Amino acid sequence: FFSTHAGSCEGIIFDNVWRDDVLAKFHDRLQRMVVINRRTSLEFVSAVYPDFDRSALLAFAHLYARGFERIYFISTHDDYYVQQTVDAGLRVAREIGAEFDEASIRNPRTAEERQAFAAELKQADQRVGIFSPDDNWSLLFQADLEAAGVEIPRKVGLLTGIGTKAVRGPRRFSTLVVDFERMGELAVNCLREEKPRQQTVEVKLEVGSTT
Repeated sequence: FFSTHAGSCEGIIFDNVWRDDVLAKFHDRLQRMVVINRRTSLEFVSAVYPDFDRSALLAFAHLYARGFERIYFISTHDDYYVQQTVDAGLRVAREIGAEFDEASIRNPRTAEERQAFAAELKQADQRVGIFSPDDNWSLLFQADLEAAGVEIPRKVGLLTGIGTKAVRGPRRFSTLVVDFERMGELAVNCLREEKPRQQTVEVKLEVGSTT
């Protein structure tokens, strides 16, 4: 990628799958870099990302307000965005005194793991609220729960984390909504700045039928 593009532009916007250790190798060749949808540990790289702490707070507040007694955050895949969402959940839980720890982070990633998790939730003696940062996973798990005979939201509530069109159809999910257009605008503004910047994008809650 860099051998093809680095010499033809002064700055590049990278999405959240690009690792910091990779970007660090090209510090001298590319003076202006912005990563979106995650924080970065690199002082010479700008970053624009959702307000992760607000996301976690909205998730806890909504799910507890709806009467869910046990809350799980889902680590849907290995990714900066997912990990920073999970880390924010642990951090905010400590601040608000929620009963939420490492055991509350689950990672059913394959179809078999999702189906086993759905079967586990069917036997739970508490109402369970699930927060997934990935809309695609949420759609798949909704189907798994329904196939297992789990009532949504009476038994299990699903809150998803991005708010793409896929979860805002006729059977609307309860979802956090990330304004990616605004994220893109801020990323372009960062490229124009002389010094790197860290900026957050506000996250909103839309209540649907799944909680």
